[in-house]
Amino acid sequence: MSWQSYVDDHLVGSGCVKHAAIVGLQGGVWAASAGFSVSEAEIASIVKGFTDPSGLQASGVHVNGQKFMCLNVSDKVIRAKFKNTGIVAAKTSQAVLIGFFEEPQLIGNCSATVEKLQEYLIGCNY
Repeated sequence: MSWQSYVDDHLVGSGCVKHAAIVGLQGGVWAASAGFSVSEAEIASIVKGFTDPSGLQASGVHVNGQKFMCLNVSDKVIRAKFKNTGIVAAKTSQAVLIGFFEEPQLIGNCSATVEKLQEYLIGCNY
């Protein structure tokens, strides 16, 4: 299965995620939904945030050129929101899955969808 299939079928196709991307921990976009982009600087900031969340908590999480307020961070998941939209970023051993939602989609459903794929990919050594 291609990385694009994971984005299109498992994340966006769930109906709980409006846009999504899979990016490498070392940088680079592996796959993304149409009209959704994550810059190298945004990737680096998110990856760093998993080990040192202070920058995300102070300056927000930036994805697709938009700033989101950081809600919570662990070593595996970052959740952030802006008005009626938000993102969930989930880290695997080699990548970060980024799901974007917009109301009426809910952060809980987006998070569950992204984290389910995260668990699957970790189990496949990704």
